Amino acid sequence: MKLDKESIFGIIMGFVFIIPGILLFKYGFIPLTKQYFDAKKCKSFSTGHTFKAGGRFDLWNYNFPFVNIKLEDIFIEIKTDSNIIINYDQIVTVERYVGFISNGVYIKHNKNDIPEKIIIWTPYYNQLIDYINSKISIKI
Repeated sequence: MKLDKESIFGIIMGFVFIIPGILLFKYGFIPLTKQYFDAKKCKSFSTGHTFKAGGRFDLWNYNFPFVNIKLEDIFIEIKTDSNIIINYDQIVTVERYVGFISNGVYIKHNKNDIPEKIIIWTPYYNQLIDYINSKISIKI
């Protein structure tokens, strides 16, 4: 059996894409899968809870784990290369945001000195929405 140049090129390119895909699946998805299943075990958040996430702030997107979230009694602290603090009374609504391959929480607020569009990419989106809704319904 004789292989032509296109067949050899196809086989080589198959290995170029298949082997990294296998390695990415084996080593890259495991931490994200573990975080996803840990999120399913976490039933609710409490004051002082911190976790790592991703985020979009207007045009700037930060991948996991470059956003740190800290839930306090009267505000949320979001740390990236800058520090964003939003009081619960400045939050208008929170809703689930579904991206192409991601889930998150879209925080709509009325604070002028922080980015208008704040999306937190996290597998904890249900717990985060429930926690923030419980805080904004109290009316501090």
